[in-house]
Amino acid sequence: MQQAGPLKDAIVEQGWKAVCFPAIDIQPVAIDTQTPRHHQMLDQADLVIFISANAVHHGVPLLQPEVLRQRSIAAIGKATANTLAGYGIKVDIQPGPSYNSEALLALDSLQDVRQKRILIVRGEGGRGYLAEQLEKRGARVDYLEVYKRLVPETDNSELLRLWRQGEIDAVTTTSIDALDNLVMMAGEVGRPLLRQTPHVVISNRMLEHARKIGIDAPIAVADEASVEAIIKALASLYDSHLPGVEHE
Repeated sequence: MQQAGPLKDAIVEQGWKAVCFPAIDIQPVAIDTQTPRHHQMLDQADLVIFISANAVHHGVPLLQPEVLRQRSIAAIGKATANTLAGYGIKVDIQPGPSYNSEALLALDSLQDVRQKRILIVRGEGGRGYLAEQLEKRGARVDYLEVYKRLVPETDNSELLRLWRQGEIDAVTTTSIDALDNLVMMAGEVGRPLLRQTPHVVISNRMLEHARKIGIDAPIAVADEASVEAIIKALASLYDSHLPGVEHE
């Protein structure tokens, strides 16, 4: 709920109504601090890649900030880079205008990584594509998994009441896990309503997944995971002349 605060505020500033329904519970992973292998991985790393703001929040306190500041640092997106800056850590590598593994891999600085040691800080069970491609280019990749995603124990009755009354005009989700959890949490009654409600997602991968799980309403794809991009995509749902809306 805390992470949704800026988006909620921005929605309200547009004169819309925001309904927060957390679909992911982020919890730290227990790390053995008696045998801190993560310090060894950091000592050996030429590059440290942070996958998300959650990876920063849960990863930086486990690592040695003074050593991190001596390493090349990559961030997948703006929110991740901004969170690192809050810890006083400079980001050397960041993709744009897209913010995903593919965009990061397309950067010139990651084309020749032979004999490089790369540490990826992420959540448990994250996408393996980035590491696979870096290893194909000759890098040795380690993972530091610092948080896990759980399904929240949330009462959906108020959400269903609003849906039935026609007060939910659009749904925003920022990860495939959140979308899958929301489908499950909606229950038998809520799933048809969810699938018929316009959505905003943050990547074409999410768009494809949404279609696979039966969401057949219009879907707008935000340019990135920022609040500004999501607000723009929400507005585009009601204006087919703006880019990013897929119509059936």
